[in-house]
Amino acid sequence: LDVRGTGRVCFGDLVRGGRVIGFTGNFRLLWNVLLKKEYRVNCVAAGRGSTPLIEANAGAAFEAMIEAPLDAFEREAMTIGLAALSPETWRSIKEFRDFFQSRDMTLEDLWEQVLDPTDSGFCLFDHFCQELQKFGWDRRQAKALFRMFDVGGEQDISMDELELVGLERRAVDQVDSLTPRDMKRKQTVEANQAVVDNFIAFLHRSFGTIVRAWRLGLDADGDGRLRFQEFCNSCKDIGYRGKL
Repeated sequence: LDVRGTGRVCFGDLVRGGRVIGFTGNFRLLWNVLLKKEYRVNCVAAGRGSTPLIEANAGAAFEAMIEAPLDAFEREAMTIGLAALSPETWRSIKEFRDFFQSRDMTLEDLWEQVLDPTDSGFCLFDHFCQELQKFGWDRRQAKALFRMFDVGGEQDISMDELELVGLERRAVDQVDSLTPRDMKRKQTVEANQAVVDNFIAFLHRSFGTIVRAWRLGLDADGDGRLRFQEFCNSCKDIGYRGKL
């Protein structure tokens, strides 16, 4: 659903993502229910509790919003977060983030000092549970968190997978010198950006504009989305020979 990794999903994202994973239900009804559900969760998180009055107000407010004559842009601007789909998961991740934020730890600090002190590039299940138990989580809670973070289902987690937690990132330009690990990460980011820049330049040379490249070269079926295999096939068809 959240393919852009923003932490928020609009109605269009829900429809496109839902169709990709095979959901065939009523998207409009689902969207309206999820909007109300997140509002209630946020009321509780803000300390206003969950009372019959709040429930009634939430229902009335959203019914009015749903019935309002919104244009496409206004409706697209409405978004939901993970709290709408799974309040329990959202609370668990929020508690995890708040705990380490209160200790002024960035995502890099957490990864290097706690989860991957040996610089292996990944954190295994047993090590994850052992470290979290030192901070007060029990093994059941640690196991549940590990399952949330192990996006690839490979029985280990990487720092990239932990980005969904929402911890602040280390500001590299604020340190006097880069550690070897930071330098390696910086070089990787620069190399990845170079690949993207080369691809964009190729599209400009071949089609003149990115819009023309998308419509005439990449999105052959015109559905507004590209899956990886479709992307690879389109790149080969238009003559691109770089890293895919």
